[in-house]
Amino acid sequence: MPFDLLTVVRAVHVLVVTFWIGGIFYVTFVLHPAIIRAAPPEGRHKLFKAMHHPFGKLTRWSIVLVGLTGLYMLAEMDMWERFLDPHSWYLHLMVLVWGFEAFMRFVYGPLHMHPRNDRWAETRPDAVFAGMVQRQRVLGLVSIPAILAAVMGAHGYLPF
Repeated sequence: MPFDLLTVVRAVHVLVVTFWIGGIFYVTFVLHPAIIRAAPPEGRHKLFKAMHHPFGKLTRWSIVLVGLTGLYMLAEMDMWERFLDPHSWYLHLMVLVWGFEAFMRFVYGPLHMHPRNDRWAETRPDAVFAGMVQRQRVLGLVSIPAILAAVMGAHGYLPF
């Protein structure tokens, strides 16, 4: 059997998406509730930063790898025209979820959100943590149809 780079890239893509989105669900539905139970409002932001920091680095690498492997697959299979096909809406949704997360992790977060949250953690601790929880929930919930539709679309089955 000859070596098939496209298959390897697709497998890496699925693995890294699993890690990334799984991490979103872990943070949203395990870490955030645990922090709410364990720390008073004024200590939650600091505790979250301490617990999330190592995981955040892995998430950033995952986002980069998802983008690179996705781009490789689009180019290798010459699938650019699918972005013009309304039946391939799941591609738009996947790129939207990835683009939003990449923008938040690499641009908006470091330049605006993190410094603001650090300042507000002293005066508005509930608002800072509630905002973080809300963003994670929205991203997690939008990821569900993106993943389902992507797998179904990749196997040629989308009822709409």
